[in-house]
Amino acid sequence: MTIRKGQPWGVASPLPPSSPVVASDAAFGALLAAGPPWPVVGLLGGDLCHTLGGRGDEARLHSAEAMTFPVDVLAVSLDGGPPVWCVAHVVARSGGWRRVYIAANAQWIGEWNVAPRGHPDDGRVDTLAWELGRREARKVMARLPQGAHLPHPGLTTSAGRSASVSWPRPRRVWVDGAVAGRARSVTLTVEPDALRVVV
Repeated sequence: MTIRKGQPWGVASPLPPSSPVVASDAAFGALLAAGPPWPVVGLLGGDLCHTLGGRGDEARLHSAEAMTFPVDVLAVSLDGGPPVWCVAHVVARSGGWRRVYIAANAQWIGEWNVAPRGHPDDGRVDTLAWELGRREARKVMARLPQGAHLPHPGLTTSAGRSASVSWPRPRRVWVDGAVAGRARSVTLTVEPDALRVVV
């Protein structure tokens, strides 16, 4: 069941023996490529780990201090193709960072606090998009580390169980930090409570 306001989230529970451990979102995405059901996964790095307060301490994963969380997964389709599984975020852009679309399951992309109100187990994907001149785009990016980019008249946001977007020309798309290809359209569907992670 996805998290609800005021409810506790996560339980104190160590990583089961022989469970995989990953140190980046891209490595996590590669692990999920075969599709569900997925094992419990230990996180040592990446933006989902950051969102969950992970410390990058492998010994902690096997200790009484370890926390296990249910999280959503995004099914991502480029130009109507077969789904790619995503745990943290999808970024599609062109013109450098002037034309950008972000779909986030994690709160962070590197040092950018892109979805300060998002939650990786709320059953929703948070999107952020802009098409700006170079100067305005730089101003937005300067405010992203503090999560202070909103409100802004040139930015659009949404949150829902699914999302879709298309553009006149293909954009390069990254899924969990790895290049997924170029596409004119991206469709995302949330798979709620799809797996368990330990930090």
